[in-house]
Order: sequence, then C-alpha cells, then structure tokens
Amino acid sequence: MERTVGVVPEAGLHARPASEFVQTANEFDATLSIGRPADGDDGLVGANSMLAVTGLNVEHGDSVR
Repeated sequence: MERTVGVVPEAGLHARPASEFVQTANEFDATLSIGRPADGDDGLVGANSMLAVTGLNVEHGDSVR
C-alpha cells in the first residue's frame, strides 16, 4: 500500500516531528518506508530510523510517500 501526503509541521520532518513519526512507525508490525515521490523506490528509507528520516531533509509543504 502506498500514499503520498504533504508535510504540515512548520519545521518539516526535523527533530521532534521526525521523532514522533518514527515512534509511531515502530508501533506497527510491518516494514514501513518513506521517501520523496520524485526519487522513486531508490529514494525510500526505513521509517523506523530517526537518522534516515531526518536525512531526507523534508521541509514544510514537501510531499512524501
């Protein structure tokens, strides 16, 4: 299953919002990935890794899938 959404927090997916995202992702018994739509499957990173999520440098208003 795949979904594309816009990033709402003013800070993007940095520090606190990324931490909350990763904590929520870790609650599921599934393999979750996140990335930018334009990067295709090569740009997906594990949603359970704080370092990987913040490394995407996602800003307010960007889209992620």
